Amino acid sequence: NKNKNKNNHLPNKSMMSTDISCPPLNDHLHPSVGCVYDSVALREILDGVFSRHKDRCVEDHTAEDMELVLEAYGNIATKRIIDRTPMICWQVFRGVGESVQNSLWGVTDVELEDAMREDPEYRKRYEKLSGELEELTTTLGILESMV
Repeated sequence: NKNKNKNNHLPNKSMMSTDISCPPLNDHLHPSVGCVYDSVALREILDGVFSRHKDRCVEDHTAEDMELVLEAYGNIATKRIIDRTPMICWQVFRGVGESVQNSLWGVTDVELEDAMREDPEYRKRYEKLSGELEELTTTLGILESMV
């Protein structure tokens, strides 16, 4: 309950939005954008922003500032991770080929023969299962011809 009351003073996302759209009018030319804005409309918008900020406590401003900073940090950290990941993968895979090649240089013909030799137990099991498969296939063919 205390946390609910504590967070009630924080503004919601819609109040914190900094997007302000001004309809262009022929009053004053904005030099950096090259658009025309109504000075009265701008004054009303700024007065509204200042009055909204004046009524808020320091904790609200601090919380909003922290949220904006953390959001910006999260965006930057995400971009850095996205940018860095392919480079890390490239470095890892570039080194894998060389290390595999270096480790294969030490393998002798005897070690290769041992690695390629089939285990007699597996061979017996393979032959037994192949025979059973052949019998089942023949039986299935006979049953299908009866139906």
